Amino acid sequence: MCGIVGMWNFDGKKLNSVELDQFTDSLRHRGPDGRGTYIDKKASLGLGHRRLSILDLTDSGHQPMSYGDGKYWITYNGEIYNYLDFGDYKTDGHVLIDLYKEHGIEFTKLLDGEFAICLIDFKNNLKTKITKANEDLKKFEFKFRV
Repeated sequence: MCGIVGMWNFDGKKLNSVELDQFTDSLRHRGPDGRGTYIDKKASLGLGHRRLSILDLTDSGHQPMSYGDGKYWITYNGEIYNYLDFGDYKTDGHVLIDLYKEHGIEFTKLLDGEFAICLIDFKNNLKTKITKANEDLKKFEFKFRV
């Protein structure tokens, strides 16, 4: 499974991009097939992703993913078994933002699978929301530094 990273300076101070890169790269063993990072315009919130390609071997599954001209950002780990039930999607990750826009944060109740999701919604001022990790997920770790 992929590795995901989320960093947020609650005090609004700019993130250290080198630190985000190091944190993301520390998960290389979780995702040798791709790497991506995102830091928001105010530079206090960042996402990182190490990709293990299973369903989609193309670049369309690159993360973190942006939708709606940067209004939504997501990084995701896991597998959504029922993603094809929601339409013709290339990967299971692409269905997540559409379901979020339609159903709000409760969209996770519609999903069958093993997953952890970090979602940023700038449109509705939801800076970060980490949804529940499915009980079947092997390891889900939070690290906070104050």
